[in-house]
Amino acid sequence: MRKSHQFTEASYFKGILFVTLEENHPETPIDPQFIESRSELAEQAYEDAVREGKISVEAQEIALRVLLSGLHFSKTSIIKDILNNEFSEEVESDRVPEFALEILPELKSVFEHYNIDDAFAETPEYDHLYTELTGAIHIYFEDYGV
Repeated sequence: MRKSHQFTEASYFKGILFVTLEENHPETPIDPQFIESRSELAEQAYEDAVREGKISVEAQEIALRVLLSGLHFSKTSIIKDILNNEFSEEVESDRVPEFALEILPELKSVFEHYNIDDAFAETPEYDHLYTELTGAIHIYFEDYGV
């Protein structure tokens, strides 16, 4: 588990991005420069949208698209979903996040067969990936146990 990172300037967008990375992309090291620059882009997008006459909610949606671009699909999250949905008897729910990170390297070759982007979860390939990962996790359990 990562240690909490303290930012000198707290902002709404930095907080959202930090939580998104920590919860959905825990395999990726937290990069304060990335968080800073992406947050600044989101803040600028928000300000530009407001100047263009967008209401606050619309401006926030635009800013969040900028902030979270490239981060909507999470390999760790799909593995956690599969463990919770398909292997709840094998892996206790409190151990799922840790175990998902543990087996992620073993599943790398499965992910390589898919062109994953922000819209991937809405494609038919998502179901294929889910099924393929479920099978790979089942084989992992047969080979190594839980």
